[in-house]
Amino acid sequence: RSHPELGVRYTHIANATTTIGKVTNVLEADAVAKRVRELVLREYAKPQKDRLTIGVVTMNLYQQDCVMDLLEKMRQDDRRFDLAMVTVAAEQNEEPLFVRNLENIQGDERDIMILSCTYGPHTPGGTPTQRFGPLNREGGERRFNVLITRAKWRMEVFSSIRSDQILADGRRQGVRDFHLFLKYAESGVLADRGEATGKQSDSPFEIQVEAVLRRTGFETERQVGVVGYFIDLAVKHPHHTGLFALGVE
Repeated sequence: RSHPELGVRYTHIANATTTIGKVTNVLEADAVAKRVRELVLREYAKPQKDRLTIGVVTMNLYQQDCVMDLLEKMRQDDRRFDLAMVTVAAEQNEEPLFVRNLENIQGDERDIMILSCTYGPHTPGGTPTQRFGPLNREGGERRFNVLITRAKWRMEVFSSIRSDQILADGRRQGVRDFHLFLKYAESGVLADRGEATGKQSDSPFEIQVEAVLRRTGFETERQVGVVGYFIDLAVKHPHHTGLFALGVE
């Protein structure tokens, strides 16, 4: 979080509202589109080999269309941005810039991912409804997991809703995960860092890797994790008691 180019960045959009029915959030989409323009102009001033790829993902198709329409209008109003976008489109490698939504993001990764959380109140400063589209449905947590794991270098989160405005208790896992992710994005503090379970290694190979690490001077723990998912080996931080420096899978 302290590195200017790495980690998770959070921007709250004050007084943004969402429409009813086909949910869009124009203020948030505008902030996202402006950030895309800023990044494109910055990256395409660099030599090609140094450019970072950019992805935008929204919570639904309507917000995706809203962001794309705003980007198109910016191209019409800003000749320099339009020329940069022409350069983007002419790149021979895989699509260096995309705008997608929760339903079609799949396995795509980019250096910088921008997330438009989309949901918010219907009136400025109001209380958001607890309708979160696909996150409310069975399996919504799997879609959300894909959504937030596509960034190679940095994720930039734009949100019109605060984590404490999401009623997570008793809700679907996808909504609970959304609440916890926003809480982390806001604070930079991971509430549950994982703990050693005391479980045995899954294979003789893990034991051999652990033995080599320990001979080299590292302290390790086996099967460290949370909520049923465990990393095979965790290497303890050499200078900060109680923290892990590295996971080995």
